[in-house]
Amino acid sequence: FTGAHKRAGQRARQELRHERERQKFFHKTFQKFAEQGRSATSFEDLLAQFSELASELTRAVSASQQLHDDNQELTAHYERLKVEHLRLRTKYVDARKQAVEEAETRISLEHHHDDQLKRWRRQLELKAREFDELQLQLAPPNDANLVQAKVRLELE
Repeated sequence: FTGAHKRAGQRARQELRHERERQKFFHKTFQKFAEQGRSATSFEDLLAQFSELASELTRAVSASQQLHDDNQELTAHYERLKVEHLRLRTKYVDARKQAVEEAETRISLEHHHDDQLKRWRRQLELKAREFDELQLQLAPPNDANLVQAKVRLELE
């Protein structure tokens, strides 16, 4: 949380303390008047109550304004964070899509490479057989070479 949020919490706790003090003040004042047998409606008493209430009201309005300002500040921070979160989320989704596409491309290239290697091996084996057959046809028949070539052809 930001400092503004902490200050708002502190102010709220202060306001609760002030409210409790105000209630105690009115309760004590009422008790005093009741004990003295005086009427709570005398002009001096009302004037004292008015002064106390006016100061309490001033403190409450000030606290309310500060809380309102803090709320606006926090709302602005929230909106900025929300926009930034959406931007980063979009960037993340795009990066994930790109990673998946690149992985699919890599896998496709690996399959293509494996298929090409298989084709080349088959071609090489065919060319080796053709070479052995041509070598047998062109070379003078030698019993050892002939037997060796036949065995090699049979083994392949």
